[in-house]
Amino acid sequence: MLLRSMFLQDNLFFGNLPPEIANLTSLQILNVIQNHISSSIPGELPISLETLDLSLNAFSERILTSIVNLSQVQLINLSYNRFSGEIPVSVGELQQLQYLLSDHNLLGGTLPSTLANCFALLHLSMEGNALIGVIPSAILARLQ
Repeated sequence: MLLRSMFLQDNLFFGNLPPEIANLTSLQILNVIQNHISSSIPGELPISLETLDLSLNAFSERILTSIVNLSQVQLINLSYNRFSGEIPVSVGELQQLQYLLSDHNLLGGTLPSTLANCFALLHLSMEGNALIGVIPSAILARLQ
């Protein structure tokens, strides 16, 4: 039997997510909400993930482009951490993505127009960051 779901929310885990998590090749749900996990997202994650919820932790640094390898991911929640830098342009490659939440981080730069390529996207939430510029017209055009 292979591990498909890992729910570790509301604990006192700290440190980093171990890189060995990438070896869980059947993992579909990774939920580590409300812990004290810090550093950055591991360089590799199981490509089988459909739900990645890292909210309410102490993740810092940049959102790694490793998330774009998650071709099956439908929900990414990075809210209430300390992610900085820009949202990777390559996020537009996530064709199955329905929910992208990254509220209350330290993200800057512009909202990538490549989000318009996420044809399944239903919910986008980027509240409480330092995003600048204009809302890309490509995103608005797709919603018509």
